[in-house]
Amino acid sequence: MSIAVIVESFSSTNAKEIIDFILGLSVYNEELYIEFRSNSLKYLLKDYEYDYSQVGGRNISKLLNLFELYDVDNIFVDKENLKKYSYNKKMLHDYIKVVDSLELQERLRNAKHKFML
Repeated sequence: MSIAVIVESFSSTNAKEIIDFILGLSVYNEELYIEFRSNSLKYLLKDYEYDYSQVGGRNISKLLNLFELYDVDNIFVDKENLKKYSYNKKMLHDYIKVVDSLELQERLRNAKHKFML
């Protein structure tokens, strides 16, 4: 069984809450899949310029690095979505997996629990 989380509206104003929610889900003994979409992709870029004043002085990239400490290592983006925003795999942090939409649809279909954020 698995839990799928689709992050579509990730921004500097709700980043901490979304990360806390995902970290909370990580304590369950189920496979956790996270997919970042649309405007949330820019926060996964290695060289994204953050406005720290909007996130209480926190660097979102450092908050995202908490995923590794909680064994959240299934973080995906759709390669077609990357192309849409003119991004590529090399621009993303190394822990992000780029896959095709069919694989993501299959993961979502098979997930026991689904969340859209």
